Amino acid sequence: TPETEFNELMEEYYSRIDYAALEFRGIGKKNGLSTDRGKIYIKHGKPDKIERSSDMRGYVIETWIYKKMNQKFVFIDKQGTGNFILIEG
Repeated sequence: TPETEFNELMEEYYSRIDYAALEFRGIGKKNGLSTDRGKIYIKHGKPDKIERSSDMRGYVIETWIYKKMNQKFVFIDKQGTGNFILIEG
């Protein structure tokens, strides 16, 4: 809101950074900012829906769905350490 000193957009941005740093770090990572899930979260915010499954090899697959953008992002954790890599999106 231009009439106020408080910047709501910046608050949302820094809130996303704080959340990503803590929640998407995985094992052996200092923070989640440089992870694929962290980057997507910072850019697009919380997904409307998250689906988790595993494939034939036992890898964990996580799909983030953003309905308004008609977009989905698919991540895979091949080592079971919480370090998800973006494979589609």
